[in-house]
Amino acid sequence: MRMYDKLSDIELTALLKEGDEAAFTEIYNRYWEKMASYAIRLTKSSDEGGRYYSGNVCVFVEQEWR
Repeated sequence: MRMYDKLSDIELTALLKEGDEAAFTEIYNRYWEKMASYAIRLTKSSDEGGRYYSGNVCVFVEQEWR
């Protein structure tokens, strides 16, 4: 069993490219707060920023795991 929390972002990205869903989960857990905060600052609205962030994560996942 891999210790995903010990892997670098580069290592996780390589695993993600291979379709490793646990690597995606680790990347998401590392950066969701920063990315959501950025989206909220960009839109100046927590509701709109949250929808924007969630929508983009969904698009990314759909594109990567079709």
